[in-house]
Amino acid sequence: MIRFDFRWAVSAVSTRQNNILNSRGEPQLALIPVMDFLNHQNGREGIHYDSNLGQIECRTTKDIRENEQIFIFYGKRTNAEYLIHNGFVPNDVNPNDAYLLKLGNLNFIICFLLLQDLFSDIEN
Repeated sequence: MIRFDFRWAVSAVSTRQNNILNSRGEPQLALIPVMDFLNHQNGREGIHYDSNLGQIECRTTKDIRENEQIFIFYGKRTNAEYLIHNGFVPNDVNPNDAYLLKLGNLNFIICFLLLQDLFSDIEN
């Protein structure tokens, strides 16, 4: 039971952390009450720490009407990072999505391609 509680706690914290700019303009992870009620939408960073006021601020990129849902940009992440850190994959096209393709031994691949080219010339 303790292992399950620990996994739940880690998941609850890691999927609710917010990347904010601190007083030096550097990214910093923070847990902000109620902020996890806001859903993600592509855009620009809108959460930062105002050192003069000593508070975290969330700025919208447009006017919000009464009863309208408020969105924030969760940050530049790949789809895999959204899944791991936020528990979802965006429905819209993610301009920051990437996939690291490991090719293994590059010398082997180059030799294979050269041999393939050589044999295709022989067949023709």
